[in-house]
This record gives sequence, C-alpha cells and structure tokens, in this order.
Amino acid sequence: MKEKQLRVYLIWAFAIAWLVQGVAAWLFWQGQVAAYQLPLMVSMFAPFVAVLLAGIPLRGMGWKPQLRGRWKWLFAAWFGPAILGVLGAGLYYALLPNRLDTTGAYLTAQLGEAGLAQLEAAGMTVPIYMLIQTVTALTWAPFVNMFAALGEEVGWRGVLYPRLKQRFGVSVQLFLRISHMNERDRHEHHALVAGGQVV
Repeated sequence: MKEKQLRVYLIWAFAIAWLVQGVAAWLFWQGQVAAYQLPLMVSMFAPFVAVLLAGIPLRGMGWKPQLRGRWKWLFAAWFGPAILGVLGAGLYYALLPNRLDTTGAYLTAQLGEAGLAQLEAAGMTVPIYMLIQTVTALTWAPFVNMFAALGEEVGWRGVLYPRLKQRFGVSVQLFLRISHMNERDRHEHHALVAGGQVV
C-alpha cells in the first residue's frame, strides 16, 4: 500500500462517515428517532467503501476464519459481553438503586412521540420493545453484527491498524485498548440507565 493510497483512504473514510452521520443527526433532531438509526448503520461501511475508492487490495486481510480449535474463544466472544453486561448492570443498580426504572420511563422519553407512534403502529408497547431488544442483544445480534462490523474492520484492521502498528509499535496498541475501554464504558453507561434495559 502506497502513502498516497493511505491518504486517499483517510479522506474518503472521514468524508463519507461524517456526511452520513450528519444525515443521522438531522433525522434525530427532527424527532425521527427510529429512522436515524439507518444512516448510522450505513456509516459503518464508510471505511470499507474508502478502501475500495483508494484502490487498496483486499487480499491478505485475513478473510478466512480460523475456527478449528478456537470454538471456546468464539463462544466467549459471543456471550461474554452479555454476561459481563448483566453482571455490570447488577452491580450498578446495587450501588445506585434509585436509578433502576422498571417502567421504562427513560426509554420512553428517548423514543419521543414519533418513536412511540412507530412502536404503536407496529403493535408493540415499550415493555415488549425492551424485551425484544434485550433478547436480541443476548442471542443472535452479536452474530449479525459481526458481518456488519466488516464495514469498519476492513478499513481499520485491514488497512490502518497494521500501518500504525508498524510505525508506533506497542504504544499504539496500548492507546487503542485504553480508548476502546473508555468508549465501551460510555456505551455501557447509556445502556444501564435506559430503564433497566441491558443491551
């Protein structure tokens, strides 16, 4: 991969992601709470599209899964976050019981009138929606999200991460682990206060 290709990749990746996420933000501020999630999902593929536009070859990125003898790690990666999430939620609400809202009032406020109307049109109530989201997050959603995550990982692990690792070595790995921990904690915080919904 040439230096020019890397620059082109970065320009396209940021431009596409920011444009699509700008549309998502506009939909959110318009009260289209359910609709804004679609462009967010589309923006996940910005790095993949940027790789193609930069003309970076896809070979050698580790497309073939290495599953033999690694099934226990596969299941640990699949169900481990859910188990840790449930344990974390239990600890969170044990320390802050006043934050537990079994009525789903927080989620109702987040959905807004438009979101509630869409739920009603689909024949769902907020508790049913919470149950569906929780069961989904604990079962098949990680498997489906694995394929959606290719949009990010092709650009990240396939292109940018190897280049950064080659240039900065262990320091970039340490920085990225810390930054991902901070991001994960932020997402877990929002999930924990969402009316008791652990997703």
